Amino acid sequence: MTNQTSIVYKGSPPVHFKYMKVSFTLFMTTYLTIVMFFSIVSYNFFISDYIKLENKQNQHNINMVFSSINLNLSNLKGVTNDYSKWDESYAFIENVSEDYIYENFREGTNTLEGLGADFFIYSNLKQKAIFSQYSNELLKKDKIDFEKEVLRFFKKDNVNTIFKYKSHYFYFIKSEIKKSDQLGAANGYIYSGKLISNKSLNTFTDVFSKVNLSKKNSSINNLEHKLLFQNNAKMTITHTNSKLINKINFFDVDNNYVFSVITENDRDILNNGQKTIVIFNLIIAIFLFVILFILYKNQKILERLVEKKSKEVIEKQKIIAQQTKMIAMAEILENIAHQWRQPLSVITTASSGVKLNSELGLLREDELLKTMDIITNSAVYLSNTINDFRNFQNKNKKTVALCLSKTIEKALSLLDSKLHDENIKVTQNIQGIKILGIENELIQVFLNVFNNSIDAFVEKKIDDKLIIIDMSKQNRDIAICIKDNAGGIHEDIVERIFEPYFTTKHKSQGTGIGLYMSFEIITKHMKGKLLAQNCSFTVDSKKYEGAKMTIKLPMT
Repeated sequence: MTNQTSIVYKGSPPVHFKYMKVSFTLFMTTYLTIVMFFSIVSYNFFISDYIKLENKQNQHNINMVFSSINLNLSNLKGVTNDYSKWDESYAFIENVSEDYIYENFREGTNTLEGLGADFFIYSNLKQKAIFSQYSNELLKKDKIDFEKEVLRFFKKDNVNTIFKYKSHYFYFIKSEIKKSDQLGAANGYIYSGKLISNKSLNTFTDVFSKVNLSKKNSSINNLEHKLLFQNNAKMTITHTNSKLINKINFFDVDNNYVFSVITENDRDILNNGQKTIVIFNLIIAIFLFVILFILYKNQKILERLVEKKSKEVIEKQKIIAQQTKMIAMAEILENIAHQWRQPLSVITTASSGVKLNSELGLLREDELLKTMDIITNSAVYLSNTINDFRNFQNKNKKTVALCLSKTIEKALSLLDSKLHDENIKVTQNIQGIKILGIENELIQVFLNVFNNSIDAFVEKKIDDKLIIIDMSKQNRDIAICIKDNAGGIHEDIVERIFEPYFTTKHKSQGTGIGLYMSFEIITKHMKGKLLAQNCSFTVDSKKYEGAKMTIKLPMT
């Protein structure tokens, strides 16, 4: 809703001051629009950081799984390599000593548990098992088939990998047996392994809410990780609204799929991030509502402030308008005085001559009639002068079609005596173009411009005084250029000459509102432009410098 204060004072157009009065509906619509826009922008801005943080934490947790598997393989490899480098182990392959078995694997001891292994198998170079021991009951029951599978599966001398037997999965190490000095050929192999089960994966529940083994291979693997000892792992990460699911597929040294580990975690980082963003947006929304509501409730204060400032501006405009009238009246009186000085002098001289000749008895009838004609012509001239100024002061403010060349001539005629007395030459290159406007106001603009040139001539004591008036069409505008050779306007003030009360003249000579009112008339009343600049031009091969005022008016 727009409220408007419109104040009109005599002799000046109405002045309008507008301010927007916001309804409650508009207030709420604006508020909700701002809140929704801010919420969307802030959510998209911050949520990406939380997603990055979540992915970083998830990758860290996955790396813990890889580190654990690498550690188990490394520990098992270290133990197995130690046994394979003993001279006693080398001798055991040669003679299968009961003493070796008794010292290292006798019944009733927890040797394998201490070594972190579920089985140990000794074989010769022909892949024939010589001795084996198991701590896992399932493997004991299936001992023969298990050993056949193990001994035939891995043909390389040293193997570090992950191994699958039926539905069971193992960390698996194969190491050739040599003497401790590592000289000579190997005479057998040690196979060791440790069962991988859901129970053994429970160590990861500190970082994952669920961890399970799976034998189903995923066809999509978007991440790849290299495990220790040349084993590969590929991952697939799946996101739901509440869960983050990782499926890690493990492969042996021959790149055969072995098993998968599926981990699951709640998306706590993302969910907490979303809650934080919501709380942040809620705080901003409340704060914004309070600020806007205070502004909404204080509209009356703003209304009063606008009204107060409007009255101040209007009073200032009234003062300027009144001063403009007084200045115009003073200029009119001055111009009338200039126009009347010579005819009054003629009337005075003629009447004095008639009186003197009458007193001396020298007055002839033909001389009396001639003198009366002179007095009559001078009186008519005085009357015409009054009519011209009265027409200029006509209060008719209607916009009419007017001829620019005639309007300029009327303005010059009002200054005829001044121009003649100051010996100012006026050159016109004008056309009889018609526009819509208020003639008296346009005459006032021309008078202000001409008077400024006349005052500059007097102030700077210019001898060869010129005023040149050019008129041309520029697109849809008429450009009237008025230039003089009075030296121009100082560059420091040329941008300020249209400001109210700005003048370079003495206080007794000017108030600084003539050009201001001219600017207001051209720009606001006639929708045109008034420009000021310095210029140089040449007349009769002589170069001059001065000021140029350009009046641009729209064509009808």
